[in-house]
Amino acid sequence: MIGTQSCCPKLKQLLPDRDLPYDIRIMYGIDMDETEQTEAMFYLEKSDDSETHLVYISGLYDYITGRGFKRILKLCDAADGKYYMCRDDGIYLLYEYPGLPKFGFSFSKNGSDMMMLLAKFHKYSEGYVPPPGGKAKSCWGRWIEEYKKEYAKIKKYCKQVDVKADKSAFENRFLSSRHKYMERMENSISLLKNKGYLYSVEESMRKRQICMESFKQSNFFSVGHDMYIKSLGKCKYDIREKDIAELLGKLICSYRGKDNRKLIKLVDEYDSVNMLNSNSIDIIKAFLMFPEEYIKVCSKYMKDSSRRSEVEYIEKLMSAMSADNKKAKLAETLQ
Repeated sequence: MIGTQSCCPKLKQLLPDRDLPYDIRIMYGIDMDETEQTEAMFYLEKSDDSETHLVYISGLYDYITGRGFKRILKLCDAADGKYYMCRDDGIYLLYEYPGLPKFGFSFSKNGSDMMMLLAKFHKYSEGYVPPPGGKAKSCWGRWIEEYKKEYAKIKKYCKQVDVKADKSAFENRFLSSRHKYMERMENSISLLKNKGYLYSVEESMRKRQICMESFKQSNFFSVGHDMYIKSLGKCKYDIREKDIAELLGKLICSYRGKDNRKLIKLVDEYDSVNMLNSNSIDIIKAFLMFPEEYIKVCSKYMKDSSRRSEVEYIEKLMSAMSADNKKAKLAETLQ
């Protein structure tokens, strides 16, 4: 079976044009009529990325699988030796699933498996250099300046709303919450400045550490008890602590328990596979502390001139505050 969005039959109805089945057969040696009669499951993706980025991703796939990392969706290689197929209407990648996938993750179901998957990915991807023609994206050294810009933007917005005579319901809610979240921003930036962030950046640059950068549920799946990465498309050079904080932030939002120490143990599990440095815990705390969800909602509201969905914005703000509060509480627990 071949699908363009998921593993599903009737592939000819899903493909963009009638020539594509022929191109797949020529480039990959796969007859789509035959795949519908077998248990093999393929996923066809039309990429929005440049070819230089795909060369980088292809090289990374080769690098980690060549070093023994197997928990990733198989990227099929074409007849010309590339992991993608160029056509007039765009660039395509063909993947093969190892079995029937179940997408997503949560702390209760596979939190530990996710953290171990991340630790192994970081370990196996370390040292990667893109092949000729490939261009890697980097976030090295970005976060202090990025956070300072976000803080300045919120501070400016506070001043603008303060002097308004006729404030909206969202703006009143924003003003009543701003002090707590702005204080967290300040503390996060201060912690990054004082606790070896630049040392970790230098270490990451020296070791050429690669990070996932995105933990969307749709990019991870399980087959049986094994967790897999679907795509390397968002990977960039960055410090490991950012990825760890991002994953912990996702897991805490799905956690229904009251004892955060269970999540803290995941950091120890990571460390047992891929050792962290002496500054790592404080850096992870700083990332968890920074209220990214709160800022995203506020930024979107500031840019929306129509603001027709006032109630929806308030609901989103409350949800963002809840998520950021959970992450901040987890940061307090980290030792």
